[in-house]
Amino acid sequence: MTRFRIDTVEDPASGMIFAEIYQEPGDQLIARSEAIYRSQEEASRDVIETMRRFWPDKSPFAVDPSIGV
Repeated sequence: MTRFRIDTVEDPASGMIFAEIYQEPGDQLIARSEAIYRSQEEASRDVIETMRRFWPDKSPFAVDPSIGV
């Protein structure tokens, strides 16, 4: 089974946050957002919501309150 990891990173130039999505195994970078988020939580929420929007009938997400979903 393929797993995905979301990393949130602060852009040193702007102080804003961007998100990177990696595919495991191998940690292959598959997507990176612009540095448009004010917080790491906002970036993570937006990535998760985007994924849910594009795969609504095949939701691969488990409910995990520790990560806000």
